[in-house]
Amino acid sequence: MASWLTLILLATGTLSSPPLKNADLEAGEIGQRPEHWFSPVPGFTAALTTDNPHGGLRCAHIAPTGEADAPFGNLMQTVPANDLRNQRIRVRAFVRTRTTGPDDRAQFWVREDRAGGRIGLFDNMNDRPVRSDDWKQIVIEGALHDDAQSLSVGLMVLGSAEAWLDDVSIEVLGDAAPASREPPRPLTERGLKNLTAFTRLLGYVRFFHPSDQAAALDWERFAVRGVRTIESARTDAELAGRLRTLFAPYAMLNIRALDAAGADAAPSATDYSASTPDTWDESHRIMVWDHVGVGLGPRSIYRSRRTARPGHAVGAHSDTPEPHAATLVPGVTASIPLYCHADDDGTYPREMPPAPEAEPGELSAADRAVRLADVALAWTIFQHFYPYFDVIETDWDAALATALRSAAEDADECAFADTLRELVAGLRDGHGFVVHPCLSGRAQPPLSVAWVQDRLVVTAVHDGAPPIEVGSVIAQIDGVATADVAARADKRLSAATPQFLRHRSAAEILAGPPGSQLSLTLEVDGETRAVQLVRSGPLQHPPRRQRVTEELEPGIWYLDLDRLDVADLKAVIDRLAEARGVILDLRGYPRKQGAWQILGHLSDRRDMTCAQWLIPVASRPDRRDMQFNRSNWPVVPRSPTLGGRLVFLTDGQAISAAETMLGIVEHYELAAIVGQATAGTNGNINPFELPGGYRVIWTGMKVLKHDGSQHHGVGIQPTIPVERTIAGIRAGRDEYLERALAYIRATPEE
Repeated sequence: MASWLTLILLATGTLSSPPLKNADLEAGEIGQRPEHWFSPVPGFTAALTTDNPHGGLRCAHIAPTGEADAPFGNLMQTVPANDLRNQRIRVRAFVRTRTTGPDDRAQFWVREDRAGGRIGLFDNMNDRPVRSDDWKQIVIEGALHDDAQSLSVGLMVLGSAEAWLDDVSIEVLGDAAPASREPPRPLTERGLKNLTAFTRLLGYVRFFHPSDQAAALDWERFAVRGVRTIESARTDAELAGRLRTLFAPYAMLNIRALDAAGADAAPSATDYSASTPDTWDESHRIMVWDHVGVGLGPRSIYRSRRTARPGHAVGAHSDTPEPHAATLVPGVTASIPLYCHADDDGTYPREMPPAPEAEPGELSAADRAVRLADVALAWTIFQHFYPYFDVIETDWDAALATALRSAAEDADECAFADTLRELVAGLRDGHGFVVHPCLSGRAQPPLSVAWVQDRLVVTAVHDGAPPIEVGSVIAQIDGVATADVAARADKRLSAATPQFLRHRSAAEILAGPPGSQLSLTLEVDGETRAVQLVRSGPLQHPPRRQRVTEELEPGIWYLDLDRLDVADLKAVIDRLAEARGVILDLRGYPRKQGAWQILGHLSDRRDMTCAQWLIPVASRPDRRDMQFNRSNWPVVPRSPTLGGRLVFLTDGQAISAAETMLGIVEHYELAAIVGQATAGTNGNINPFELPGGYRVIWTGMKVLKHDGSQHHGVGIQPTIPVERTIAGIRAGRDEYLERALAYIRATPEE
């Protein structure tokens, strides 16, 4: 085995220099980090050792020190990817481990970072970790994109594992196959039916059939190939046959096409579900998927993994799940086993039909098939794991049909970004966002606006704007009634409550390409006038008039929880304890630690906790029999306890962490809540990536109020409701703050 980096020289050209340095891990001092390698996580050591290297005289050793706060250690190297663009590569490494617990493991990983912060090729072996004491060769292959910026490789160690790394290499296999890009065209009704069936089966097999073949599959490329294969089927029988052929290399399926009487319209293909050995030894087990939330790549805090249950004698599997029977579309049904027999060598059956050729080239949303595949990939994630379908009113099947039709006809990547946004909007999820360069590159005019009394109102004017009176009503945008512009935009905005939808609408309705012109028709005191503006910068919020902490009048204090840091709180906490009243402004998001420390000063109760966190546990498709892992965390009292009347200010933009804080206030009646109901969305997010550079954000868990009642779509209700008025904005008044002051002043002084 060569102990230096091997590059295959191709007719298309050679690399000017090896992309990795010290790839054989021979350079450096024993006991020190290998030269040119980086260990970014504290609490873990990464050092050269002579302990049983794979090749040469040395290898790298990674292990926890016993003081690690991070969940994993890492040894990595990042190199420029300029010479690897549009190339297929093969990354090899040799890894061995020493483990003591069930969660101990090592995972080699490869990541391509693209322009605009996008991730391209990525594989962290999450589905096939290394737990072997012997050296194991790791091979990861893939194609880099034409905008690749850098390539990172590394070894993670998790739990209390220690691991050894040696002889890393990168081979260039040749030019990435050119992408086949199909132009837009409408879906026929037959094509829609075919792709609907494919989408449903895609989710069933990807997330619930635990074969080794399915677990190792690149589902993004499979989805694109599946769209190309399935859409043109002419009959239900042909559809069933194509689905059977497409999925047979990965899953033990029984797919049937039915006639009007419910009988088979065509003979079924081979059913592989009975393909198991005649006898078993002690290594026999049953493999199933275990989804706690759903693990969706490097940014996901949730977990999906295949787990083994103890095996039994053949025919005595009483605790194994029944196959999932589904109608994919009218006239086509499928039965999908939810477990596989397995032994130390993997799952059964070993021999499956040959897999089709993988979809080649860069997956670009300029290609119609990629757009359709993206819809299928996203829809199935939400279909099986979104925890709030029980409380929202959305026809999710109809949403799939709408998104597929739209994706088929979208003219470009930017139009498709709006198609994805409309799909996500159907979740009624305040965390629901789609991120893409088409969306993030937009600019705003130098105004702040808000929906007040059902009108879009100017709340602040910034540098670069023509003379505009604060409190002006925007009646038209580029000659179109503002209400009509908002109605079109609202279809692409995800929100659980009307008040948060208005907040998102105000932040979006005037946005457009940087440098573009914007024409507004303004109404002030019954008169109208037109103004021209230029979209020149980012969204700006009206500045808060108060300082972070401020004594508004003797004995009445104000704290801005959006900006409150620990040092700010410490400087005034003793005076707050003696105050007649304290106003805590949470019309936003508590980003700094001081806001969270204030919770402990609100009461000396020792039984306070946050609301109920519920992580979905899915063992069957379509959220059937979904269970939840419940947890919460305590609020630890801090000295001194605040005195006087306490008031929280809030409104419809307060979301997630802000609602966690206000939920504690609401349940334990710690303070008056002045303003509007909050956004009604809480719970940790679960982002995922789609081909074409789209990142989708959504809520991956359920949150209930302390008493078990619904939070999503409800939010935290004010005890003293207040609505802003156009007259108040014109007069420069803060009507929320005024009402809070009146509440405190009404308290007789002792």
